[in-house]
Amino acid sequence: MYPPASALQSARILSIQQPWPAAIIHGKSPENRSWQRNYRGLLILHASAALDRQALTDPRITTALAGITALPRGAVVAVATLTDIHRDNQCCRPWGDPGAFHWTLTDVIALPTPVPWRGGLGLRHVPADSNLVSLITRSFAGEPGVQHREGNAA
Repeated sequence: MYPPASALQSARILSIQQPWPAAIIHGKSPENRSWQRNYRGLLILHASAALDRQALTDPRITTALAGITALPRGAVVAVATLTDIHRDNQCCRPWGDPGAFHWTLTDVIALPTPVPWRGGLGLRHVPADSNLVSLITRSFAGEPGVQHREGNAA
């Protein structure tokens, strides 16, 4: 079941460098952050244009993403529910990093077609004047050739 447009409009966008979004799609939780927020709810997961090259050699990544060759960047790749944020207390292994805030993600759904979009720092609101929600909804509906036509494209 895909989230309705109304839920997407009130969601928050989180940009993450690949290969971490791909790992989230394939079972990684939590997402590690150096900061916390009070927000809980739907997240739009954006794969930033930057690539975390060092992470490509992380044994957790090489195991979780074995055989995966496509790592979309500069695009929305999934939605998830942020259910909790807590400090590391020796939990959440193997993905929880020591000293980090652990963002617990559930109900992760990969977009069938990534939606090109420019990311940004922090946890952001969906721009009210954008067509991002429409593009995500169209991707979930399986419409071929979903392309971003605004100035926010990566």
